[in-house]
Amino acid sequence: MELFLHVLVVLEMLIVNLTTVNLSCKRKYSRSKTLLILTGCAAVVISVSLFLLTKTSTYGNGNGLFALIGFVFLLPLKLLYRNSLQRIIEVICSSWIYTMLVFVLAVHSAKLFDPSLFSLLALLIQTGLYLLTMFPFWRFMKQKFVYVLTNIPPKTNKFLQALSLMWFATVIVINLALVYTDRSSLKFLSLLLLGADAFLSYLLLHTIVRNLKSIEHLETIVYIDSLTGLRNRSSLLLDANEWLRQQEPFFLIFMDLDRFKSINDRFGHLEGDAYLRRFADSMRGLLRESDILYRISGDEFICLCRGQNPLGLIERIRANSWEYTPENPFLGVSVGFASYPEDACTLGELIAAADGRMYADKREKDTCNGTPADL
Repeated sequence: MELFLHVLVVLEMLIVNLTTVNLSCKRKYSRSKTLLILTGCAAVVISVSLFLLTKTSTYGNGNGLFALIGFVFLLPLKLLYRNSLQRIIEVICSSWIYTMLVFVLAVHSAKLFDPSLFSLLALLIQTGLYLLTMFPFWRFMKQKFVYVLTNIPPKTNKFLQALSLMWFATVIVINLALVYTDRSSLKFLSLLLLGADAFLSYLLLHTIVRNLKSIEHLETIVYIDSLTGLRNRSSLLLDANEWLRQQEPFFLIFMDLDRFKSINDRFGHLEGDAYLRRFADSMRGLLRESDILYRISGDEFICLCRGQNPLGLIERIRANSWEYTPENPFLGVSVGFASYPEDACTLGELIAAADGRMYADKREKDTCNGTPADL
């Protein structure tokens, strides 16, 4: 009877582990053929391992060393699944960490009760813990862990592999320390492994943060205008499409600096660049935190804003005046706007409508001043 209960404990762990691999890896053959081969391998491995373990003096004390035999399945799994051996090892380690933790909790919980019922209670507690946790665990493995393994950079993956193996070894040694309480060396080894796990975890975290910083730097290059520090055209496309997706009313304000070409012609492009930066800085002081300003080309700017009539903001933009230098004063800006969804329902149409109103504003200045505003 005891041997039968032990077989059920091991069989439960094996079923959970092999199911995890099946959910996390791609089969080469049909489900039925894969199941048949794995069932045959399991029968052989369990029979041989139990025969050998029952010959030892420590059999049945819950030391969990049989878990090491699980790595025998690496060969059939590699033959049955399309994934690399490296990925299969990572999945196996993660699954064995989970099943070993459940096993350890079950074994040491069962030891709190009648010793004559130890094997039965260990099986019942283990089964109960699996029923409570295995479906969330499988969902995590299939939806989260597989995504990590698929997208993780090779260098970072090396840390993950090492950490997975270390945690598996840690669970094994901690369980041995709980079983063989008189062996101080196991307790010391447990502490060393926990320290190594912590170190590798922080090392992995450092690698992830460093990669994130590199991504942030690339995003800055892609989405930020290097001259003014404003968001650029690519960023406008992303943000505006998100605002359109939300289907909430907003305004698009199009701005074009008046006679900017004369700045470059008279003072040079370096002064022209400084002029653009000064305009961007002055605009930041006029906008609310929720408004977003973009530089989309040389002297053209767009602002996205919502929750207010844009006429007041447009008047402030038109009235905005600053003196860059006595020789190079601010020459003004022409402004046009379009509203979503009243004027248009796509970004291209909104820009076209605002651009048309901006040029009407520029022509009006031309008529009043007798000087082309865009020259």
